Amino acid sequence: MAIADFLENGIMMALQNEVIPIPVQPGNTQTYIPTAAEMEDAVVEAAKQGINARMLLITNPGNPLGTLYPEATLKVWFFI
Repeated sequence: MAIADFLENGIMMALQNEVIPIPVQPGNTQTYIPTAAEMEDAVVEAAKQGINARMLLITNPGNPLGTLYPEATLKVWFFI
């Protein structure tokens, strides 16, 4: 699949399913990896605004440090 096809499909999915981003700004400026508490706080704050988080899409654009999310962190996020 070409990148253009992927982007087009993603845009269509967002339009059809009302995708609402819940951004999380990590406090740790060394790794830029959000903690489980930061992730959970974002979900709770979204819920207060009537946004029900049902999916987690992790993106890391502009990653000049090549930071990878530790497996343990990903497992914790899975259960938020």
